[in-house]
Amino acid sequence: MNLVSVIGRLGIDLLALKNASILFSEARVLDLQTLFSTCLISSIGTTGIICLLFLLAGSAFPALLPQGEGIKNILVLFLISAPLFAFLNVTCELLKGMRLNVIANFLQGCIIPVGVLVTVVSLSSVVVITSSRVAGLYLVVTLLAASLAWLAFSRTTSLNKVSTSMSNIRDLAASSMPLYLIACSSVVISWADTVLLGLFRDVDEVGIYNGAARTALLLSFLLVAMNSVVTPKLASYYNQGRFTDMRKLMQMSTFLMCLAALPISLVFVMAGESILTIFGTEFVKGYNVLLILVVGQLINIIAGPSGHLLIVTGNQALVRNSFLLGAICSIFFSVVLIPSYGATGAAIATSLGLLFSNLASVTYVYRRLGFFPVGNFSTDVEDT
Repeated sequence: MNLVSVIGRLGIDLLALKNASILFSEARVLDLQTLFSTCLISSIGTTGIICLLFLLAGSAFPALLPQGEGIKNILVLFLISAPLFAFLNVTCELLKGMRLNVIANFLQGCIIPVGVLVTVVSLSSVVVITSSRVAGLYLVVTLLAASLAWLAFSRTTSLNKVSTSMSNIRDLAASSMPLYLIACSSVVISWADTVLLGLFRDVDEVGIYNGAARTALLLSFLLVAMNSVVTPKLASYYNQGRFTDMRKLMQMSTFLMCLAALPISLVFVMAGESILTIFGTEFVKGYNVLLILVVGQLINIIAGPSGHLLIVTGNQALVRNSFLLGAICSIFFSVVLIPSYGATGAAIATSLGLLFSNLASVTYVYRRLGFFPVGNFSTDVEDT
């Protein structure tokens, strides 16, 4: 479902954050409402069409769909959830641009998994919990999250009705195309290692690798959290021509992320084997994989919000090139290394993909804006 949602959003969520930051800083409420309406219609419409085409293709070619009535029902429920999930993510990016980071992050990252988990635990003593019921519950909670996101935006901007035009939709789609390729490349980087490892190695090794990968991803939450706070301000500073403040904020945020990541990384190094036993004693075999993937995540953090900075300064095409380079490198090194080195090769390939992608982004930032993400800075950045 996440893959369908990424494809259906067309990169609109990334563009929405940038545009909402500028419009909000200039108090252009009517333009914010138009942006919301355009994003709403585009994201739900495109994702809905993709889901419908998928179902029609599955009806015409049954082999495309998983076999078994129960599995098909689960798939249908998730496909129905996909447009709502796309709308939720786009709206949350708009809310971040409007400085409502706490609400946006809660709706985007917490309410669905927590809501499903709490409801399943609460109902487990009353009814039999099946996969179909969990999928149906996921649909209900996603609808609830999307409704709350709508309410948060409409109350903040006094939205009365959804209104846009085809020209607005066409302009948004054209502007978001480089960002769409960025989103697709990010999915490739995230999934290439697991998919290719599954082609060359057995399921047990894939499971061990995924345990280590999910653990290493905890570091990425630092980058996600910082990006949601910093990106709107970077867009505002750039739009106002406050380039010195923009540089200071970029470098200060990167420094703080590196500072926060260091003790977490040391915990993984010192107690990584114990942490992996949470998944099972056999997952200790993934300790070396965990260390390699932690290095990859540290590279991501050291580069800071370089990609987001390039996006808000109108250099989406450069971010697209960076992510495409990372995706190509990840696939290439996975094909080369996984057959001989298995999970370790997959981890190396993933980290190399992140290295080349972030190296390109940092280089583009220096060439276009004249500074590196980590450097001299002062804390006297004016707020807006």
